[in-house]
Amino acid sequence: MLVRVFLGVLALLLTGLFALWLDLVQPDEVRSAARLAGERWYRLLMEGSHIGYVHTRSWRDAHGDWRFDSLTHFSLNGEAPVSISDRLLFRRSPPYDLARAEHWNRRGGSDPEGVVVELNRCVYGIVVYCTLVEQPPIADSKERPSCRGTQGPGRS
Repeated sequence: MLVRVFLGVLALLLTGLFALWLDLVQPDEVRSAARLAGERWYRLLMEGSHIGYVHTRSWRDAHGDWRFDSLTHFSLNGEAPVSISDRLLFRRSPPYDLARAEHWNRRGGSDPEGVVVELNRCVYGIVVYCTLVEQPPIADSKERPSCRGTQGPGRS
């Protein structure tokens, strides 16, 4: 009986030491990301008035990759609300490549504008989504509405 108790305590002690060792051998990048894991809400104030919020979320997905999302939503002086969102996806193993990044913004009821960067076979591809805007005519120019970037797929 005493031997079983001794073996149980020894097994528990070894398991605890192994867990501690696993934490110590993690790279600094993984420890930093793990500290950021979770969901957080922040209130935005300007001169004491509530103007919006920031919502952040980070986690490891089913593949072990790290995901970081943030959404900022605010309105200044009663103007059209602005929403800005960012999404980052980092690979699970060193060198923890940035596999995908998205940045989107939207003002009021306008179409969202954004940039998507994606790693594909060691090359980053970039797609810029934007809204067509009317430009004032330039003297002797026959230019039509243009985009403040490159149009995304499916837009005319």
